[in-house]
Amino acid sequence: MHDWQLAYLGRHTFPAELTDFELRQTFTFDAVERENIRRAFRSRLRIGAALQLGFLRLTGTTLNSIEYVPSAVLRLLGSQFGVPTPDLATLRALYKRKMTRAAHQIWAIEYGGFRALDARGEELLVAFVRERTHGSIARPRLEQHARAWLHRNSYLMPPDRWLSDHVRSVIRAVTTEDHAALVQALSADPLQACLERLLERRPTQIMTHLEWVRRPPGKRSLKTMRILWEKYAWLEGIVGHHSPLPIPKERQRVYARRFRRRRSSDIPQLPVFRQQLEAVCFATVMLGTLADDLLRLVEMRTAAIWNWAHRIAADEVTPSRARTRGQILDELRRLVADTSLDDADYRSRSAALLVPGAQDSPPSRAADVREVLSRNARRIRPMLELIVKLNLHSDAHHPVGKSLEWIEFYHKEKIDWVFGEPPRDWTGRWRTLIDGKDLERGLRAYEAATLWGVRRALRNGSLWSPYGYEFSEPATNLMPPTVWQQQSRTYRARKDLPSCPVAYTDRVQAALRAALAGLEEAVADNSVWIGRKDIFFRRDEAETVPEGLDRAQAHLYRQVGRIQFPTVLLELDAQVHFSWLLLGREPKDAQELLAVYAALLAAGTDLHSRGIATMIRGVRESTVRRYMRLFEAEPALRAANEALVQFARSHAIVNHWASGYAASSDLMSLDSNKHLYTARVDPKCRVHGMGIYQTVLDQWGIPYDAPLPLLQRQAGAAIEGVLRQRVAPIRQLAVDTHGFTLVALGLAKLLGFDLCPRLHEMREQWLHVPRDWPVVPALEKVLRCDVDLDLIHAEYDNVLRLVASIEEGYTSSTYVLERLGVAARGTPTYAALTHIGRLWTSVYLCDYAAQPPFRRTVNRLLVRGESVHQLERAIHYGPIRADRGRRREELVLISGALTLLTNAVIAFNTCKLQEVLDRRRKTGRPVPADAILAHVAPIAFSHINFRGIYRFPLDHYLDRLLPSASLLRAASA
Repeated sequence: MHDWQLAYLGRHTFPAELTDFELRQTFTFDAVERENIRRAFRSRLRIGAALQLGFLRLTGTTLNSIEYVPSAVLRLLGSQFGVPTPDLATLRALYKRKMTRAAHQIWAIEYGGFRALDARGEELLVAFVRERTHGSIARPRLEQHARAWLHRNSYLMPPDRWLSDHVRSVIRAVTTEDHAALVQALSADPLQACLERLLERRPTQIMTHLEWVRRPPGKRSLKTMRILWEKYAWLEGIVGHHSPLPIPKERQRVYARRFRRRRSSDIPQLPVFRQQLEAVCFATVMLGTLADDLLRLVEMRTAAIWNWAHRIAADEVTPSRARTRGQILDELRRLVADTSLDDADYRSRSAALLVPGAQDSPPSRAADVREVLSRNARRIRPMLELIVKLNLHSDAHHPVGKSLEWIEFYHKEKIDWVFGEPPRDWTGRWRTLIDGKDLERGLRAYEAATLWGVRRALRNGSLWSPYGYEFSEPATNLMPPTVWQQQSRTYRARKDLPSCPVAYTDRVQAALRAALAGLEEAVADNSVWIGRKDIFFRRDEAETVPEGLDRAQAHLYRQVGRIQFPTVLLELDAQVHFSWLLLGREPKDAQELLAVYAALLAAGTDLHSRGIATMIRGVRESTVRRYMRLFEAEPALRAANEALVQFARSHAIVNHWASGYAASSDLMSLDSNKHLYTARVDPKCRVHGMGIYQTVLDQWGIPYDAPLPLLQRQAGAAIEGVLRQRVAPIRQLAVDTHGFTLVALGLAKLLGFDLCPRLHEMREQWLHVPRDWPVVPALEKVLRCDVDLDLIHAEYDNVLRLVASIEEGYTSSTYVLERLGVAARGTPTYAALTHIGRLWTSVYLCDYAAQPPFRRTVNRLLVRGESVHQLERAIHYGPIRADRGRRREELVLISGALTLLTNAVIAFNTCKLQEVLDRRRKTGRPVPADAILAHVAPIAFSHINFRGIYRFPLDHYLDRLLPSASLLRAASA
């Protein structure tokens, strides 16, 4: 059942106009069903029985009221049963006898396998709705989930009033229980004190503490970090000693979002228990968010300090340098030109110049950077002072944690030199500066080493915040051991993974043998050449474009015609009802519908809310902002995007484009204001920007999107794009170099799909094999026997537990791959996944080099994904402004809204191209060949006007977008 159908559940009317897609989905019956209806009823009464059965499938309820039926439905049913199509306006003419309608209803219910909701079903429904309250406590959305559950379990739909009352009772019970749990854990006085502290005004300021705390961070600077620390310390004093709360984290975020959206003047109007519950959850969630923001800024600012030191080291001569590199080269040139030297003298003098540690040898660039940092405390010491105050947690014997304790002692006692015996075994190459004669410089070097150690520990998860979400304790993000023991056998059976690690590695080695054999055949055929750490293959020829493609594509889009962007949104909404999915219900009136469109345009384009309110008449700026905050709070944008992609894939033309089992992932950079603290410089464009990572199907359409900072590893987001979408079973995912790591490729194979990277240096790759692998003479130059199977066997169960934690939603692959980067070298799980990834990467590289069709498929998927960016830049062609994108919720809204508008254009083009082809077939005109249709892309936009005054012709679509309001108007008329 498609998401658009959920909007009709519980209604007793047909939409005013059904599309061919909707008709085929609901009112088409197979031969057995048609024969059963023929046997049960006569003549045109068969159509009545078919209507009852089709509507029961569509909504879970029968036709209990006399409403209009679209003539297209009657024509379709008449053609299926071979009877004259009844020329009827209403069901009253079909059901002149009430007993006939009752007989049809009883027969449809029995034949469809539906049953009335009993006491057991009511209990299961209430339990299901309670589970859904983890993500939302909005009544319309919970009612939508309840109707979907009833339809999925073949229950007849109860009356709307009954369902609303039950959902209200569940929401009331859940909030009451959560408040009671807080009172039992904290007592009522701290709850009331937290509420009062949030609502009181700040000293010497007009704003309240609530307005001050929810202000997003500014630019990436030390001043911003100190402001965040001030808020962090204030919130920690209120709710820090109460953490963690006895409420699920997902529901804490729901309460916090609702409290954030409220005005300070509106909060006292709520019931007292709701005020206290939302206030405490808001303070707790904001404390964790501030901790994450601070630690993210620590990472970014530390990297900025090291980049500054690299620039300084490259431009100046450090004091410890005896000779510059240029002087060493000049000396070598002099020795080469000296004909009086024999070979032995030349070699001895050159070795004296170049040997590491020699007096005349220059230090490395890293040593120069360490010396620059040891001379500067102005940048590093304030950072460490903030880090020490955050009270980061670690294992008992973690060296960086011990070093932070020593530095806190130094700062507290105002000691400016290395005193005592601080832990320095982990400092490595810094130890020469730390143990030098200059004790003050030694302390500065120790502080710099500790700051870099903190950054590394944050990235591998050995340091964490007690309140953070992104920087939380790694153990809390894994499936509990007891749960894994119970579910491990079922999980391995579902994923077809053997319980014995030896059996798994034998399976991988068998695939590796086959891949190496194929590569050997390619080498024997001279289609692949092997060099030293090089695999050379012929450059793929450009794919031949069918003759007449440009002319055929231009002709098809000419028949589609020029159209305004608001009309595109109305056309798609009338068929998919994405506005209903965003609201969780039917819009109340036309003004609310316009507000939904305005919020999407304000979030998904470079226009601000004031400009959108000016371009759409009848919509206020405050209304646009309110609906933008509403869409931030609920996970509805993902559902709306999936509904649009499903609608586009329901057309037959998509079968010409691909099979639907492959996709590509890539990051698109949106220009942004440089004062956004999450903005980074795009290395290609050299401007500040924010990234949007998207998964594009081979049949077009974007089922998954997520905001992602530039210069951040993209492999985790790529895996998330396969796991968290519900549109297509993706088996192959093409990525570029940024979306690939050895750990990611190993995780992807264990999760059940292939990660297919196009590496930047595809030829300069080793083929990794187990240590005892037999010699392969033809491939010896590129084989490296460095895979430790014993390590994989020892960590096999822990690796599977990690994979199951990702798939079951205990953690995200983005979090896991951030913690399993190069900073995690030395940990057993990282090492095991790296060795698994080496084996599967070798298999992939053999196939990529030896099979040109497979190589062209990967490249075609990547080109198809990147080509969508041109359409997105036409929709959002300006930069993200400084007042937007400061919070993660705002970035999620920008990413989701832009993806929705892009999917709307793709779905519109797909639908119209299908209509053009159908018209040409019906009239007997020629249709482009399949080879041409395979290259016609639905991402053209020259026929769509994205700018100007937005006029929405609602009169032509109100019957389908607002059927309830249309029926009321018809009844009153």
